[in-house]
Amino acid sequence: MTIIDTLKEIKWTTEKVIEMGLSIDNKIPIIKDQAKITWENQVDFSRALKNIPYNEKYQTLEKDKNFNFKMLDGALVQMMYEFNRTGRELISHRLAYFPSTILEKYDDAYEEYETTYFADSEFHDIREENVMAFPIRFDYNNSEEIFREIEHPYSHATFGEYKYCRIPVNSPLTPSIFMNFILRNFYNNVFIKKNASYEISDKRFDNTITEKEKNILHFNII
Repeated sequence: MTIIDTLKEIKWTTEKVIEMGLSIDNKIPIIKDQAKITWENQVDFSRALKNIPYNEKYQTLEKDKNFNFKMLDGALVQMMYEFNRTGRELISHRLAYFPSTILEKYDDAYEEYETTYFADSEFHDIREENVMAFPIRFDYNNSEEIFREIEHPYSHATFGEYKYCRIPVNSPLTPSIFMNFILRNFYNNVFIKKNASYEISDKRFDNTITEKEKNILHFNII
């Protein structure tokens, strides 16, 4: 996967999410400084938003439209990649899913919400009282200084913003693999009815998982 391949896949993924009727706002993905894939007017709040309450983080990202697209239920999706100057070697990526902090408001008015957007109640998951929304990130960094086997894998998943939650992933994720994971697990009713138009690309990044990391619970993309 080159930087051009990745940019095209983000554009394609965004178009498909819009076609499914799941996005209410989106930003055009761009290449910045010849090496980074981000979106129009992206602002790096990573340090400023570190160790602050999740609801404040979400509100800042939403207010400044710091996302690739905003889902119908308010969730924000980010896909950022950095390559070397040749555009052929992936240096890092940050793929994130930030659920809305006002999900309860939709629970209180789910009938009106479904009638407005879906009519056929295919998005019923948002009204389940036992559902807990939590952020998800898939991060990759090829830095030998940052890498620590098992403790800080090159490619890993983090659930709920837990500082030491780093579940090994066998390789960096492509945009279509990441979005397939989000749609299949958190928008399943919509995805089942409309997945004929969404396919995972055959393109992949190279494996980065170690033998020791393979021996603990991890994510594996063949």
